[in-house]
Amino acid sequence: MIYQCHDHSYRYSVNLPEYTEDWSMDVILEGPDGLEASSDFVYDAAASGRSDLQICSFYLPGTYTIRATVSAYDYDYNNTTFDLAPSKFTLRKPRTQTTVKASTTNPSKGQVVRFNVVSKDERPKGYFPNDYADVILQALKGGKWVNVKGTKGYTNSSGRTVLKVRFAGKAVKVRARTLGDEYNTGSYSGTLTLR
Repeated sequence: MIYQCHDHSYRYSVNLPEYTEDWSMDVILEGPDGLEASSDFVYDAAASGRSDLQICSFYLPGTYTIRATVSAYDYDYNNTTFDLAPSKFTLRKPRTQTTVKASTTNPSKGQVVRFNVVSKDERPKGYFPNDYADVILQALKGGKWVNVKGTKGYTNSSGRTVLKVRFAGKAVKVRARTLGDEYNTGSYSGTLTLR
């Protein structure tokens, strides 16, 4: 997993006191755990506009609060400080996508089938290789999907891996699963039927 940070724009509007000569604004992004996740400092700007906060891929999912404190100065450098109403937004975990292809879907009993698994994770500009993600094969048994013993692996830097299974001789439905973690959601591939 390569952590990435991006600048995300936010809007502000400040009602400045009369006779304000200069002003600045300290902005804090408070995470769902109550700790500061990011910050910004606005100065020498119009009383309304846009600025940016840096948000990184390792941030906790949940509700974030933007808190801003304004310091305004008049011609005699008298200082007036006040807080703006806080603003909230929610971050969710990035999603993943999983695909799988089998070397054959009509194997002979005892034949080793190679499953080529590709995992991708969601980023601001689409889905990209999900490197070093935990993946596993699942089989449909008794109406429930169960993990296939001995097939857990992880993807390489290109988001790919090969999982191998020896065919037992009975028709079975199989899919691949990317396991969710603290940074991404899990996902399932489409279903393949070995006959």
